[in-house]
Amino acid sequence: MFFLANLCLILMTVNLLFYLALFFSFIFNRQASLAPYLLTEDRFPGNLKSPPRVSVLIPARNEEENIGNCLNSLFKQDFPNLEIIVIDDQSTDGTARIVEEFQEKSKSVKLIRGKKLPPGWIGKNYALCQGVQKARGEYLLFLDADVMITSPKCITQTVSYAMEYDSDLLTMVPRLICITFWEKVVLPLLGFLIVNKFTLKKINDPSSPVTSVIGPYLFFKKETYEKIGGHERIKGEIVEDLVLARTMKKEGYRLSYLLGTDLFSLREYTSFGGIWEGFSKNFFVGMDKKVWAAILCTLIIFIVLVLPWLSIPVGFGCIIFYGCNTFVSIILIQGILSCLLTMGIRRLLKKLGDLNDTYAFLQPLGALVLMAILVNSTIRISFNKGVSWKGRIYLDS
Repeated sequence: MFFLANLCLILMTVNLLFYLALFFSFIFNRQASLAPYLLTEDRFPGNLKSPPRVSVLIPARNEEENIGNCLNSLFKQDFPNLEIIVIDDQSTDGTARIVEEFQEKSKSVKLIRGKKLPPGWIGKNYALCQGVQKARGEYLLFLDADVMITSPKCITQTVSYAMEYDSDLLTMVPRLICITFWEKVVLPLLGFLIVNKFTLKKINDPSSPVTSVIGPYLFFKKETYEKIGGHERIKGEIVEDLVLARTMKKEGYRLSYLLGTDLFSLREYTSFGGIWEGFSKNFFVGMDKKVWAAILCTLIIFIVLVLPWLSIPVGFGCIIFYGCNTFVSIILIQGILSCLLTMGIRRLLKKLGDLNDTYAFLQPLGALVLMAILVNSTIRISFNKGVSWKGRIYLDS
């Protein structure tokens, strides 16, 4: 009991120090903390003398609700040298028909009827592989159909940054659209863990193994993409975006991970079921399918996102039933301070990164959901039960 009490005190102290460091990094250096990683409408002049050709590739499987809005947003781009390729991945709805209507409006839009999925391939990987074969651009922008580009300067700024900093792969965090209860409770937690200067610095550091990408928006230098083998090399990978990024970084290519909340938005999941299915597909695979990494991640989520909030009712319960003492008082004060700092950080991220903070006080609930998803993802993939995505079941090969 003495050991557990001291362990709890140590964890709460570390927690408090972590939140203090994160909070004051924003307070005392608010602009500089995220400024290097912000890509906005006016970061670059945008008057490229010889703009390279950019091929936008959109894999679409049963995306009739999203593809029209996505294409409309691309039509509003001020970038002059653009081709748009939509790969219809065996859709059973009206996706292809909608794309054909856009083809009639502009010659820049091309529709590729995706072939039947061969053995060993993941649907999205095969769709993009077919699209790249038809692409003529010097740069490739892999865009998900549920992306909405909100700024007409989005691609211009992306190209300008990639050329200025010689990026081989550029990816951006979007403004996350959260409408339903579970979207607002769960999804902002991921942004909370990523949108800080400590994590962003590591991801952008070529010498650091820390890697992350935003799969719905991947801007590749085509030459580099082909050198690393493209989607052919990782055809059976369910989390293909992360594997490609890790491959590039290991081979010495430059990854740029930016905040693009002023440039585009994304509503990736619209229900609890979608969140559960989507993250179950990605979570464990993103940890290289290492059980020890999944266990460690689960513990970190609990310690960082749940423990401070749990300590408050437990602390007051101890005082009510057993009386107040120094140890309980310290734990309780640390918990209250950590929770207040969390709320403050979420408010700052709302201002700096447009990260939804409506249900910040329900952070432990969202964290418990993430933990449950991670456990589910680990079990399903470890025991080869398969993961479901877009109406297909993928088994671990």
